[in-house]
Amino acid sequence: MKLKENSVLVACGVILVLIFFVFSSSAYADSSIPYVEFFEDKSAGSDVDGWHGLSASAASATFLDGVYIEGSQAMGVSSGEVALTINDADLTLSNAWCHLYAKPVLQSVTPGSTLAATNAAAFCVKDDGTLLAYSTNEWTDVGTVPTNEWIGFAVHLDYASSNWDLYVDTNNSYSAVSRRFTKMNAVPLGFNVLATNKTQLVQVVVTNGSTTPTYVDALAVSVAYTNCAAGLAKVIGVDRLANQSQMIAVPPYVYADTSLKAGEQLALDLSRGLDGVNNTAALADQLKIYYTNGWNLYNLDANTNWQLCAGDIATDDIDISLIAGMWLTRKGTKDVVVLYPYSAAPSAGNYTNMLYASNHPDKAGWNMLVWPSVYKSRSLSALTNLNPENETGTQIRIYENGRYRRFWWYDAGGAWYEGRNPVSYELKPGQAFWYYRNQESDKTWTVSSD
Repeated sequence: MKLKENSVLVACGVILVLIFFVFSSSAYADSSIPYVEFFEDKSAGSDVDGWHGLSASAASATFLDGVYIEGSQAMGVSSGEVALTINDADLTLSNAWCHLYAKPVLQSVTPGSTLAATNAAAFCVKDDGTLLAYSTNEWTDVGTVPTNEWIGFAVHLDYASSNWDLYVDTNNSYSAVSRRFTKMNAVPLGFNVLATNKTQLVQVVVTNGSTTPTYVDALAVSVAYTNCAAGLAKVIGVDRLANQSQMIAVPPYVYADTSLKAGEQLALDLSRGLDGVNNTAALADQLKIYYTNGWNLYNLDANTNWQLCAGDIATDDIDISLIAGMWLTRKGTKDVVVLYPYSAAPSAGNYTNMLYASNHPDKAGWNMLVWPSVYKSRSLSALTNLNPENETGTQIRIYENGRYRRFWWYDAGGAWYEGRNPVSYELKPGQAFWYYRNQESDKTWTVSSD
């Protein structure tokens, strides 16, 4: 495929991801930003060409099962290229994200010493795990990554400054709840000095010149919202799934205002990738927060502002704890991957939430909590202050795949049980859950360490 002018080239071994800035007409109406493709909806062996905004040269790209990081299938690319054309003619962004997981074909040599003017940026993984990024006019060693494993890449593109950042996830696993990426470049990477007209994100092209397949999964393009300041060295990626309800967490960014007040960063971040509709609550995405007065329901309007539609706590007055869960109901028809940058875990004092007792007049013992996004997975038995003593009947409920799993604390056994069996369930970073306190006194839950 002939490369379009003014692209961003991202090379992962001999996998090349080209992010274009010049608008190109598209025949696909379903490839606008936000865009997500998990490669699950066609049978293994089917051609990718013509699917969901994707075009492929020859038979270079197919749906494959057996090798994947998410779901049960991925895309295999060999001896050719796949192009995703973004169908947003009037799209102008100050910053955006490209997200994908790849099991790349590695190369032993560094690509050409310069990039063509059609390419604004590039990175590659060499066979020894060295990760090289192209900045301004040269290749820069930005660290190492594992070889022969799935690697998550998140590329942040800042059009205003003509800089970009490269984040990686080397956990070799995928969680829809949250995935943690670490910035590899110590200073901003510059776009290729020869590149011009870097104002629009239009096309993503994945190329593999080898006959050995490179595997790609969870390809996404989305708008970036929280500014990626130099001090924000980490990113979490979360999936917002269409036509589903999810228990979600507050992003780990340290917010100056923790309400849903219009224009404040937390309110904006929670609206990202969602669908708001003026005066049509039945069609708008909704956020439910179980607060001291019980449920409060907020609809998203067309201007990405939250509007109270049930309950007593106004958007400006609600105070959302970093370890308090929320209930998100998507009415939109598109999956979305949203990426949130942050620096490090907030101080331990910020990770507190009241556990209300069974005699509370509005909450009746039920509390929606979150295991922090910035911490590693933690087994239920190791949750600080949540393993009760002499509190048989205390419950944890976790919403998974459209249903609840119920865990009971059995004091005589000193463990959490599911039915008659002890469980060793692990909460994932950023996973929300219900906690029922079977006591007649409130207490504070403080999370102080990973």
